[in-house]
Amino acid sequence: MAVALLVSSGASALSSDPVQLALIAPSLLLAWLITFAFMFAIGALAFFLTQTMAIANLYFALFSLFSGYLMPIKLLPPWIAALAGWLPFRYMLSAPVELMTRSIDRAHLERLLGGQLAWTAITLAIALALWRAGVKRFEAVGG
Repeated sequence: MAVALLVSSGASALSSDPVQLALIAPSLLLAWLITFAFMFAIGALAFFLTQTMAIANLYFALFSLFSGYLMPIKLLPPWIAALAGWLPFRYMLSAPVELMTRSIDRAHLERLLGGQLAWTAITLAIALALWRAGVKRFEAVGG
């Protein structure tokens, strides 16, 4: 259905830059990895907390505001948009959409993908550290 709609009416909205088009798949993969790492970290917090759903709800609220999910980041007040540029949520949703839908100069493209790579490494490291600490704690109690 999405492909049919894209071909019939939305293809003109896509970027025509071949470099950007080639980077869409890696950008989507990085966005998925950041999101996975966040969810993995929230799940790993269950080793330490009994109410992780409150944290998951807080995550979704922050994601909704800072990723462009509720509205484009450019429509946010300047100070919130600037904050969104530094947080990982933008790199989960807005970055791949920007790659697909608008022409981006090379410097901005490098910052966008560099930010995705950095947040992928950071969120995966945090998630794995929480997992390891939680497993050690669980083994110490149960073993």
